[in-house]
Amino acid sequence: MKNLIEANLIKLNLGCGFNKMPGYLNVDKMADCAPDKVMDLEAKWPLADNSVVEVQCSHVLEHLGQQTPVFLGIMQELFRVCVDGAKIFIQVPHHDHWTFHADPTHVRKILPEGLKLFDKKLNYEHSKAGYANTALGIYCQVDFVLEKAQPHFDEPWASRLRSGLITQYDLDFAASHYTNAIVQWDIILRVRKNFEPPSS
Repeated sequence: MKNLIEANLIKLNLGCGFNKMPGYLNVDKMADCAPDKVMDLEAKWPLADNSVVEVQCSHVLEHLGQQTPVFLGIMQELFRVCVDGAKIFIQVPHHDHWTFHADPTHVRKILPEGLKLFDKKLNYEHSKAGYANTALGIYCQVDFVLEKAQPHFDEPWASRLRSGLITQYDLDFAASHYTNAIVQWDIILRVRKNFEPPSS
């Protein structure tokens, strides 16, 4: 860990709680969980620009940024500290699952489509096409590429698919029409710092 920090090549475990990861800088706002660094993710991060090569963010983002400007600030800090090409591994509860609503500290829904608003290339494409999508990548001067958005289905859907009782179409229908179908999203973002806006 010391060598990684000295080389400005930090692997960051955000909002670690009691789940420390070896080889990572484990940070959390709560000193009671004894993180490597006590850090308020809703304030300016005490980390250098371009010092992070990987971020683990497991069941954290849904707890942050109840006020929109605060959440946008978190995304700006995340972009600032990451190097070009850094991967951000995110796990969040699905907003239509009871586990999201059961925890009173959950303040924000995190959806893949919402995270795609931070992609500058898509911002320009959508603007050119006349779409009304909010260009958060351009407005916030950040750029995140959504590389993966994998839903984890709750029971009985997952086992029904495995046993052949339903088709993938049935599963997709359940995801878009029923509550408690998807329990969690696994998401991967890639930081892009070399995007050149199209010439007008």
